[in-house]
Amino acid sequence: GTFKDRVILAELPHLVVEGMLVACGVVGAKTAIVYLRPEYGPERKALARAIADATREGALATAGVASLSIFTSPGGYILGEETALLETLEGRRGEPRDERPLPGAHRLHGRPTLVNNVETFAHVPRILTDGAETWKARGRAGAPGLQFVALAGDVERPGVYEIATGTSVRELIDVHGGGVAGARRLLGFLPGGASTALLPASRLDTPLSFDALRATGSALGSGAVLVLAAGRDVLAVAANLVRFFRNES
Repeated sequence: GTFKDRVILAELPHLVVEGMLVACGVVGAKTAIVYLRPEYGPERKALARAIADATREGALATAGVASLSIFTSPGGYILGEETALLETLEGRRGEPRDERPLPGAHRLHGRPTLVNNVETFAHVPRILTDGAETWKARGRAGAPGLQFVALAGDVERPGVYEIATGTSVRELIDVHGGGVAGARRLLGFLPGGASTALLPASRLDTPLSFDALRATGSALGSGAVLVLAAGRDVLAVAANLVRFFRNES
């Protein structure tokens, strides 16, 4: 179900914090930062509570972490690229840098830096608790584990869903999303966000996995599925995506 229908909504900020503390312990980091877009007000509050809980319970001290803080991004799609993100953390304009060494060797304030999506960190505690094989078995069609998918567009119940990796696009739309809005015919869909290739309705049974979507000529990307119903102007959709990249990159 959606976040609002599951206990995972309350657990997610704590899982992110736990996963980051595990990562700090593995790489020997003393400082951790959660980087959030400015629009994410409720998420910021929830993460702040989770960090306060972890601090009060002594989890930071146990992991040897001196600081776990939240940084609010100045905003912009391009700041999802790790070197642009790190530039803003150092007080500079958020532009990607094609430079060496890579962040893992020498980057933020001259120190080795590990950058991962919060979804990755949120999965870590459950993988450790359940065991790798149990976690992988939760996937389908040969794909491992679980993933979060944002479902939007012409669908009855848009939202963020946690699904088994490898779940078909058809099941995501019909079972989780309640079907195409207004019971219209499906025209096509973007399976992984704005930077992935649009697929036709004939690809509806494609599993949401890296390998399966790569084989179609598209990609899983960010896990953001955009549904387009019959009657949508595909050229207008494409032009809107191009404008987005022009303005944000």
